[in-house]
Amino acid sequence: MQGDCPLEKHNSLLGKARRQMVTTQLQLSTV
Repeated sequence: MQGDCPLEKHNSLLGKARRQMVTTQLQLSTV
């Protein structure tokens, strides 16, 4: 199995975007 499969990349990208959204929401609510 390849560790660099597109699905894994897509999932990691989704996770990154979600994390960024959560952090921005937290910052907005804090400020």
